[in-house]
Amino acid sequence: MGGNKEGKKTNSMIDTDRTAATTEHQQFANTANAGIAGSTQRASDMYGVQYGGYNDFASGKYDFNPAAMGIGGGGGGGGGGGDDPRFGDVESSYRNFMGGGGVDQGRFNQFQGNLLDIGGSGGWSPERMASMDQNIQGFKDIAKTGGVDDAAQARIRGGGVYDEFSKTGGLSEQDRGNIRSRATSTIPGFYSQMKADAARGATVQGGYGPGQAALASRLSRQAAGAGADASLNAELGITDQVNKGRQWGAQGMTSSEQGLQSLMSQNRLSGLTGASNTEAGMLNSIAQNRTSASSAGGGNEIGMQDLVQKGKMFGTSGLNDMAESAAARGAAGSAQADANARWAAGFNADNRLAGLHGMTSLYGTAPAETDMYMGYNLKDRDLTYGQQGTTYDARMANNPKRDWASTVGTLAGSFAGAATGLGAIGVGAKAAKAASDMNLKENIEPVTTDDVIDQFAQLPIYKWTYKGDHERHIGPMAQDMKKIFGVGDGHTIALVDVMGLLMLLGKAIAEAQDV
Repeated sequence: MGGNKEGKKTNSMIDTDRTAATTEHQQFANTANAGIAGSTQRASDMYGVQYGGYNDFASGKYDFNPAAMGIGGGGGGGGGGGDDPRFGDVESSYRNFMGGGGVDQGRFNQFQGNLLDIGGSGGWSPERMASMDQNIQGFKDIAKTGGVDDAAQARIRGGGVYDEFSKTGGLSEQDRGNIRSRATSTIPGFYSQMKADAARGATVQGGYGPGQAALASRLSRQAAGAGADASLNAELGITDQVNKGRQWGAQGMTSSEQGLQSLMSQNRLSGLTGASNTEAGMLNSIAQNRTSASSAGGGNEIGMQDLVQKGKMFGTSGLNDMAESAAARGAAGSAQADANARWAAGFNADNRLAGLHGMTSLYGTAPAETDMYMGYNLKDRDLTYGQQGTTYDARMANNPKRDWASTVGTLAGSFAGAATGLGAIGVGAKAAKAASDMNLKENIEPVTTDDVIDQFAQLPIYKWTYKGDHERHIGPMAQDMKKIFGVGDGHTIALVDVMGLLMLLGKAIAEAQDV
């Protein structure tokens, strides 16, 4: 594909999102399929015994055959039929059905026990519960402490520096004494040197003069005054520095305390929210698991009880039929041989029909656990397709495709109109001939549709009339062509530029069709 970078980008983003959604839901589907396989195997094991019993009846294993049992002729209808061991097998099978419904209650109870465990624990192991409790306790600890220990609080408060500055201004008594000493330490030496210079001058001049005493007195007064001024200035400087230090310390304490309290408040809120959401999510998961397990267990129990009752009824009916048949055969004697045969046929037909009916009922029975996993699988498949559709619509809405053909067609029409009016403004001879030999050109640069396609949208198109003329025209201004595309002299539009731009528009149309 070429031309439209935004279209390529949109298609790439759609493919990436679709792949991620498909992978995620495939993982969920694999889990559901594993549950289906497991539940199907358990159902197959549970129904295996029932199916085998039904199949024995349907295949004729328990058919009543008077000839094979020595029943026939004159005594076929009497009690001789009871000597056939198969008659005892049939009676035993009927009694088995009458007593327990013909099902393996142990395997069913094992399966139901698993559902009961899920109903009691919500499907959460003690280790997983302990891990979640630790997470919840961690959130609660943050809600209590604000997530900042004493050492961190001390560091945020400046490690005592702000407090110290707020009290002392950052200057100890020793610091203040040093400042006072340095402020006045140079004054005595300075005036002593002046007195010594004055004495040497007097000696050079011949000894003690009348102004010597006055100079010495004045220097002493100046020395005392300078010392006092230096002490005062030093004291004022100390006071100013202390005040600034105290102000800095107080501001630092206030700012750090506000930041600390804000951080701890936010952490406490996050801790409370995290503990509440985590605990609510865990409890919701447990409740859902318990509900699903309870529903599945109840459905299985109903199905099993129905199967057991049908089996018991089947066994009772069979024994009753056998008793009635035996009484009828004993009473009828040998004259009932034909009736015995008809009864045997009916008995066998009933047995086989009962077996087929039982097998059919098993084929139409789906365990509740399997239905649950199948429901998960179907919902996940719907979510997969729905999410992919939503992702596609959202990406296309955020990255709409440009109607390149319409845009380029409009601009092409505008340039065609511009070209129509070129003759009226005196196009140069070379431009009119559109000389295009490479040997006549220099400063050649390649141009792509991506470089100028957005510039077309910026180009104003006007309707106008040449001065002194009444005929209306449509097209761009030479100044705009110069400013936007960097072609022309800003006063005329060369036909060769119009031809080039129209060719570029045609190329854009061709590329746009491939997006």
